[in-house]
Amino acid sequence: MKIDYKLSITEPWTHYVKIILSGKRDLNSDYIDFFLPSWSPGSYLMREYAKNIRKFRALSSNGEFLYFEKLDKGTWRVDWSKSELKSVSEEFTIEYEIYCNEISVRTSHVTNEHAFLHGPSLFMGVVGEDLDCPSLEINFPPLWSKVTTGLKDISEKREHFIYEALNYDELIDTPIEIGCHEINSITSPLNLGSINDIVLKFVAEKSASANLTPLTNTSILPTV
Repeated sequence: MKIDYKLSITEPWTHYVKIILSGKRDLNSDYIDFFLPSWSPGSYLMREYAKNIRKFRALSSNGEFLYFEKLDKGTWRVDWSKSELKSVSEEFTIEYEIYCNEISVRTSHVTNEHAFLHGPSLFMGVVGEDLDCPSLEINFPPLWSKVTTGLKDISEKREHFIYEALNYDELIDTPIEIGCHEINSITSPLNLGSINDIVLKFVAEKSASANLTPLTNTSILPTV
């Protein structure tokens, strides 16, 4: 199955990100189950990412609403057989917003200053389907100047930010930093020809013993 993702940050001070999935279904299938992981690659701790979702909805290509129900805490079923539609279409979109306001390497964090995006906390997958080369279009505030990620850049214009993953696993396992951060590139001595970007994001946090204590949040992102 081919799914195209669109991520938009229009009001970063609210900490909400809007996600849109676009795809085509098999007309012989009455329903599709979409899930948000309760796990994170490299971590054995179960997560509750789905609790941050709001305003979930599903639409057909002509804008008609599709029936959906929540099967469990992290799975939504979109059912065409229960939808009252004037016309049948294979194309659909899934839309939802998700709250991102926790700083860690396994969560997403969005503020006026930047966005750190952790795939499992944001991007829904399709139960029982291998996603073939999913694309991701990113829209963000004009005051931000950089997008740093290991995903393949397939943008045709400089002002567009469109990326592609090999599959769903690569999509959610590739972090993204957006903002005005500093970038330093290094060549790994362990992997000849491998270049990595070190992203430096400086955060100020209140301390009991001082007014402000500078902290550094560092991410290493592979550059293709």
